[in-house]
Amino acid sequence: MSVWFFLVRGEGEVEERVAWGTMGLLGGAWAMMFGVFMSLVKKGYKKTFFSTQTGKAQVIQRFMKGEGDAMKSSIMKRNKKMWRAIRDAVKEWVLLNYWMWEADRPEWFTESWIAKVPPDMIPSEAKQAVKDIRANARRRSSLGALVVVKEEDTRAVQPIS
Repeated sequence: MSVWFFLVRGEGEVEERVAWGTMGLLGGAWAMMFGVFMSLVKKGYKKTFFSTQTGKAQVIQRFMKGEGDAMKSSIMKRNKKMWRAIRDAVKEWVLLNYWMWEADRPEWFTESWIAKVPPDMIPSEAKQAVKDIRANARRRSSLGALVVVKEEDTRAVQPIS
């Protein structure tokens, strides 16, 4: 794109050689800097820069081979189309563990996370509570940036609760 822009503005062969030379110089500098960067990366981490695995396969692998519920819980942050192939396994995992999470309240088991769980994956006894959470989450997000100034003290700014 840069070469095309330069060529359109230029008026002759000299500008074309300068444009291609500049692009070659910048490309070579980038390749050299990338080589320096890769030489400074620890050997065990170099493989993390290159992969032929798709994002969908990575999401599925993270859930299926993930150790612990905290790692598996990240699946709810992903697009549901990416984990459609393992939806039944995710549903089973949520239904088996929901009440334990409700009692223990792990760090990742937040109202935001619960709101992302599809309704058919929530135990029937908890569905009304989840509906309330989803309604509150929507309401809060639309009013979250508003503030109210108290009349008696114009210096005090308080968020809407």
